Amino acid sequence: MAHVCRDGTWQKIDAALVVPDDIITLTAGGAVPADCRIIEGSVAVDQSSLTGESLPVRMQVGGEPKMGSTAVRGEATAIVTATGMNTSYGNTASMIQMSGGQTSNALDRLLLRIVTILLVISVTFCTITLVYMLAYGEHVKSALSFNIVILVMVL
Repeated sequence: MAHVCRDGTWQKIDAALVVPDDIITLTAGGAVPADCRIIEGSVAVDQSSLTGESLPVRMQVGGEPKMGSTAVRGEATAIVTATGMNTSYGNTASMIQMSGGQTSNALDRLLLRIVTILLVISVTFCTITLVYMLAYGEHVKSALSFNIVILVMVL
């Protein structure tokens, strides 16, 4: 839900019905329904889902809270600048959709190759250790336990 001023009266409407140039109120505990620009007041906004910042960001007149963030303190009046797929959140979603959900780039392929090599080395090392321990009379149960611990430690 969004608190919107339309036709000179404040009303609560479904956030999906907010359009650019609507005047909205951002209050503590409420979600930011669209990208907007603060025109009055100040509010602390938790943008951790968008930016990864652990602390709320204090925004005053001219600040631009983004859709997908949450107001945690204060109260502000803002004008909606973008909605839906035109928001920062929507742009990110459309880029992911255009890539087919795959983020396979050179770094991803390199990391996958390194992990595969390390896994092969680990399994080979554990196999050699298991054969060695069994050849020198260690019980199967303790040899397997030891190798499981080694494998878990390496992975």
